[in-house]
Amino acid sequence: MSVPELGHSLRQKLEALSAFDIDRLVSHLSHRPATTTIQTCAASIRDLLQLKELLKCIVRFSESHDSFSSPLLIAVHDSLGTSKVQATVTTIEEYLNPDTEWKKNLFDRQLEELFAVRTGIDGSLDAMRQLFMQNLEEVYEMPGRC
Repeated sequence: MSVPELGHSLRQKLEALSAFDIDRLVSHLSHRPATTTIQTCAASIRDLLQLKELLKCIVRFSESHDSFSSPLLIAVHDSLGTSKVQATVTTIEEYLNPDTEWKKNLFDRQLEELFAVRTGIDGSLDAMRQLFMQNLEEVYEMPGRC
């Protein structure tokens, strides 16, 4: 890979990281709320989705190491510890569906949060999903009733 191609590739991978407020994310993940509410649960799910996407960006960045000739980039790559990052993604995906991802759009993000946690992890969340699906079906049936 030529130097300009490598620069463009790295720039694209690093731009993906700019979507995340890493300081806020680390701050939220490093403390546990005093009380558990629907809002704190939603925020935790949102933070885990962001962390998963952030870690996947790091994995994609580290997979570019074959092209690095700069000692600085090689040192950054070596410090990332790709196996540890991938292990963390795998652990997160034990609880979150692997196909869920961070969305910027509020409506899409709320749907992702609703379906992010795997079925069977939290019974009340499973019940909420079922209720949501029933309500959605009723909304779609309403025009036929009128």
